[in-house]
Amino acid sequence: MAATLVVALDARQINKDERKQQKLKVAVRGLKGKAQSQTIAVGADAAQLKFSVEPRQTLEVAVGPADASDDELFQLQTLTQRVLPSQWRAQKVLTLPALALTPFYWRFWLRWCRNITVSGRVLCPDGRPVPGARVQAFDVDYVWWWASQQQAGPTVLTDANGNFSISFRWCCGWLPLWWWRMRHWALQPALAGRILQVLRLNEKLPPIPKPDPVPDLRVLQRLMANAGPGPLAKPTGSPVLAEERAALPAGFDPTALASLRSGLLQQLPRLPELERLRLWPWAPWTPWTDCTPDLIFRVTQDCGQGEKTIVDESVFDTRWNIPNQLDVTLHANDLACCSVDLDEPEGNCAVITHACSTLITSIEQTPASALLGLASHGGPDRPFGGVVTLRGVLGTGANIDAYEILHTQTPAVPASWAPLNPAACGGFTRSYLDISAGPSIVPVHFAVAFAPEGGATVAQSLEHFEAANPPAPGVLRLPVGGQDVLVNLLSADLLADGVHHFALRAWSRGPGGALVNPRVLPLCNTQTQAGIALRLDNRFVDSSAPFEMPPPSPQQACGPGTVHSCTAEPDTRLLAVRYQGQVVQPCDVLNTQAGGPVTIDFFAHDPDGMLHSLGLQSLHGENLAIDLLSLPGAVLAPLSPAGLPAAAIGGIPQADVAVSAYSTAMATRPLWHGGLMRLTLPDVRAAFPSTCAYVLQVDAFKRTIADCNYNLPYRNRSQFSLTVVV
Repeated sequence: MAATLVVALDARQINKDERKQQKLKVAVRGLKGKAQSQTIAVGADAAQLKFSVEPRQTLEVAVGPADASDDELFQLQTLTQRVLPSQWRAQKVLTLPALALTPFYWRFWLRWCRNITVSGRVLCPDGRPVPGARVQAFDVDYVWWWASQQQAGPTVLTDANGNFSISFRWCCGWLPLWWWRMRHWALQPALAGRILQVLRLNEKLPPIPKPDPVPDLRVLQRLMANAGPGPLAKPTGSPVLAEERAALPAGFDPTALASLRSGLLQQLPRLPELERLRLWPWAPWTPWTDCTPDLIFRVTQDCGQGEKTIVDESVFDTRWNIPNQLDVTLHANDLACCSVDLDEPEGNCAVITHACSTLITSIEQTPASALLGLASHGGPDRPFGGVVTLRGVLGTGANIDAYEILHTQTPAVPASWAPLNPAACGGFTRSYLDISAGPSIVPVHFAVAFAPEGGATVAQSLEHFEAANPPAPGVLRLPVGGQDVLVNLLSADLLADGVHHFALRAWSRGPGGALVNPRVLPLCNTQTQAGIALRLDNRFVDSSAPFEMPPPSPQQACGPGTVHSCTAEPDTRLLAVRYQGQVVQPCDVLNTQAGGPVTIDFFAHDPDGMLHSLGLQSLHGENLAIDLLSLPGAVLAPLSPAGLPAAAIGGIPQADVAVSAYSTAMATRPLWHGGLMRLTLPDVRAAFPSTCAYVLQVDAFKRTIADCNYNLPYRNRSQFSLTVVV
């Protein structure tokens, strides 16, 4: 049975000039069916709108700005009226008391929703742009150790210069429960760790349960000695309909946070750090009235190996209260593929710029130097090993269609230069992003291999390759990786340890595509041959049989099931522990009640002289470790091999310098071999402070940059266990 509902508006409080600033929308909805709405320009002091409704249900009326959606009118704080079935009294027409339009709401509606634009760039660590990346902006809110992220605007792609723009509409003044219902929450471990650290300082606080991703005010009530159940009770006066109220979080009212805050602050210390983060309860928090969003950004990119996160901002990166126009610069991590802008010289020349990530200017190239071919990158005097990526550029416009790698260990002898062993010429990949007008971005990869041709082993030059492989019409192709790679040197098992020299020979394509006009390329703008000298230092790991160690430390268990690698590069061993003049064997029980000194004989050795550092620790209890070399009074000295069992040391010499880290002031550059050493500790209790089972552990590290890994991948370890009774 349809009836007519008349909604009256009273605009007398609004200045007539102000009435021209906006139109209004009036919406009506009931328990059944969707809302219906009408838009009106408020010119006169009074206005009426008529709606056809079902009178046998509770109705809600809401008034707001015309640009709000029907649903938003009932979810935001605004002028409302409720109509009960009893008000009709068998009438066909019901005229409601006039809704007075007040200056507060009129001006609030003008800024109820804002249009925000975020413009920015995504850059690689070296400042190059990141093209084809997906950028997302998130409005974030934090309460206790929970965080909520709501995407603001669409996901957009960066262009060829790494630029992007995100536009979105932002509304404020939500009803608290509606705001809460729209959010999804997650645990923030960084915040949880900081809060737990603070809580543990107060011994009077009750135990705090493990942080959970689901917000639960009962966790907070446990911190309050006299907290009652009141703040957790479900509100009954919410202006939403019954079925919507039932969908809200059970037992949780976000408006209760205000009443909880004062009690919590009495139990918690003041933390300016968390106040600056605007973290509740250290700062007031009513996000449903926040008219200025707080943004963080996430950026992902697919360079052909799946989507990788290259920017992932956290609470500590939040941009608070952003304006309508925001400019940002986002810095990607090393997983990003960057736009490659090679500074390609013109002419018949070349420049080798890097070995792995090390500039040639950081690799000694002076022929007479003892440091020739060693890098200063993450430490002094570092050789290379495994796969070594050479990077550089070839000159353009000189018909350099292909090139090969030349090699020698005696560069002063011209006849010694020869093509590098083809097995050592590792191929690589040139990667691009194809951007169509869609826009859509497709990673494109081209494998580059060195292949035998006309008696040479060559790879295509970048200039020739790109001319022969153009993008499809209408597609913008952006280079993002591999364009400056010349070769992956496969040095392990193919090139001996020592200094190696590499150069480039160019070829042109003649009639029929045959290779013609071979010439060794000079360094651009010079008459000097373009090249690079590298000190190679690979290691041999014996995989023939576990538990059989090659010299120099035979009889030592190694390989699978042990902590010791079957290699001498470097090698380690714990030889003897002596206390009160007695040798302690592995697994012995040692009584140290008498106190006194203890000695530990061991070796950490690299036959190539490329030792980087060593360490000696005492491990015990639960996660406890003692650095024995740094204990007060500890003396580390070279140990003579005289009297030591040959089977135990296998020819390891006395240490050239017994230091715990490579030091140019204490060793003759570039060599430090390490060797046999003895550590003397004046107080045995410093090494073994309590009755427990102990593991002595010695580690050794080489300086080699292996497979372009700068984190000391060539390492070894030995262990020795015993039980100590104090």
